[in-house]
Amino acid sequence: MRGTGFPWQEEANVYIAGHRLGYAGTGSYLQFYGLPKLRRGDEILLRDAEGTTYTYEVFREFVVSPDAVRVMEPLPGRNIVSLQTCTLPDHSHRLVVQGKLVEVTEPPS
Repeated sequence: MRGTGFPWQEEANVYIAGHRLGYAGTGSYLQFYGLPKLRRGDEILLRDAEGTTYTYEVFREFVVSPDAVRVMEPLPGRNIVSLQTCTLPDHSHRLVVQGKLVEVTEPPS
């Protein structure tokens, strides 16, 4: 999303939106179905093309309206990831789970 960051940037909000249900037979099917199960303290792992792993720790979950763009904004002084998907059953709102960067692991040389 334009204006959001990458894991290797300082004070970035790595914003990723995904389908909760998606479409059967595609890579998006049930992609974020388990997102509501994440709780404070759980880990979120992201890996870049070079194999570096970014470990985030969930610090909050909340629901917003579909037009709430503030969830894409960076938090000053923090490196975070924001995962967003629709709420069930009517897709009327968006569930957001945020994690703070706690570890960066480089791939073996």
